[in-house]
Amino acid sequence: ENLSLGGVPMICWPNAAEQALNAKLVTTIWKVGVRVRTQKDGLVHRNEIERVVKLMFLKDETDGFRARALALKDVAFRAVQEGGSSLTNINKVLHIVKQEKLRKILKTGD
Repeated sequence: ENLSLGGVPMICWPNAAEQALNAKLVTTIWKVGVRVRTQKDGLVHRNEIERVVKLMFLKDETDGFRARALALKDVAFRAVQEGGSSLTNINKVLHIVKQEKLRKILKTGD
């Protein structure tokens, strides 16, 4: 949501479930944010918080993060427009579901 609605870079602090994967995408693949590093004891020290906040506000880094985030926002926006990949694919899924429901109705006579 952060990218598609705002095109804003992120500080990632994964805690559970798929958050580690999301952080990997944001920081390594899309390069639109930084990840908070935990210590061996699982804690995050104040120096680390300072590091990631400063990174988000340093002009050179932030400009790159922001440019890539805005580019991804545009990609996400186009995907949900008429003819876009997301809208096209959801329509395909809905078509399949409708066809399967129709087949069941015809088969059972309900």
